[in-house]
Amino acid sequence: MNTTTAGQVIDDVLDQLEEDHAAPIFWNRAELLQFVNDAYLEFLLISGHLVKEYKYDLISAKVQSIPSGAIAAIHIAYNNKKIEKVTVEHFDRENPNWVNETGVLKKWAPMGLQHWINDRHTVLPRSVTIATLDRPPVFAEETVIDLAQEYIDALTEYVFHMARFKESGLEF
Repeated sequence: MNTTTAGQVIDDVLDQLEEDHAAPIFWNRAELLQFVNDAYLEFLLISGHLVKEYKYDLISAKVQSIPSGAIAAIHIAYNNKKIEKVTVEHFDRENPNWVNETGVLKKWAPMGLQHWINDRHTVLPRSVTIATLDRPPVFAEETVIDLAQEYIDALTEYVFHMARFKESGLEF
């Protein structure tokens, strides 16, 4: 298990920037901590590292919500069978009357990041399993980042890169 903290990532970046750990002049620790949090979010969006499954009771409507604390729905299953993910345009092209269909869910489409649409109204109460990418915790400097070392190195490089943007002028 890795025991690297967000503060250690900041220290490593300050070393690369040739700044003092305790009293940096050009970059402050708070802005670098924000870059660490941004880097971790980017890592999660690319890797799907914080995927969680929830039982979700369908409401009698086409538009459903994703669970709170989630960034987006990844997939949905009914009776342990994955439901096909499509687009709303696909719904319209396949069956222009899809908004009036009832029965068991056969397809779903994302609607932004906080909602999803099912292709049929449920007649009976039904529940599905929804896999979501969850919102990451906000790191403080003492927070241990539980990732393999190569990912810690990547976070460090991301923070260093973002800090270097501050140094650039209009010519950049």
